[in-house]
Amino acid sequence: MLFIDPPPSSVHSVAVSPVHDEGIAQSDGGMWMDGGLISADRPLRRLQSQHVSRRKLLQVPGAAVPFPPLKVLSNGEPCVLFQARKLSLRYEKQKQLDLTERAFSPQQPVDTSQSVCRQDKATLIMRFGDVEDFRGLSIRSVIPSVR
Repeated sequence: MLFIDPPPSSVHSVAVSPVHDEGIAQSDGGMWMDGGLISADRPLRRLQSQHVSRRKLLQVPGAAVPFPPLKVLSNGEPCVLFQARKLSLRYEKQKQLDLTERAFSPQQPVDTSQSVCRQDKATLIMRFGDVEDFRGLSIRSVIPSVR
């Protein structure tokens, strides 16, 4: 499959992104596609397909995260974005406690008001309150700056 996406400003300029799912690369720089050869000397035409999808880095089919990231703001700007598929805790020999929904649910956001963002580091403090056998449960993560 070959995706051709000409910029709207020019019909003659074409950006080509080969995706080697169905096409077979040729030694002369062309590529077979749907029974025809597309090469540099043959004019390209825009492929009309309703099913064209853009691939994204670090994206795996079926790996969607159920909640948006937890966002901590400093002076109105995001300084920490925290996202996970699952957040769980186990203390000593107690059963595993799933905190995913409590941490990331937009309906009942976890308290991050004590989180701090500085030039050299950010401290994410998630205060969950009383959760099962835990009283005043909070998780603190110190994130050093990578500048």
